[in-house]
Amino acid sequence: MADAVASGQAELGMTFISEMAPNKGVKIAGPLPAAIQSPTVYVVAIPTASEHKNEARAFIAAISNQSAWPAITAAGLTPVKNNR
Repeated sequence: MADAVASGQAELGMTFISEMAPNKGVKIAGPLPAAIQSPTVYVVAIPTASEHKNEARAFIAAISNQSAWPAITAAGLTPVKNNR
């Protein structure tokens, strides 16, 4: 879809901001209004058979921390308050 918008084959495209933003020639108009917005919630789990549980825990801790919000935002995502 981003290619069609960037090349002018389509005047408008609608998908995740994080999928459109990295494409040259695409201008983000903005998110959908809150009243019709359906957030996508990402979850994480560590498989019991994982050989890298400590690394996985460290990654989860890093992306769950508010200090990660600038990177999350830069990727076109909206961080939410951690309710754990």
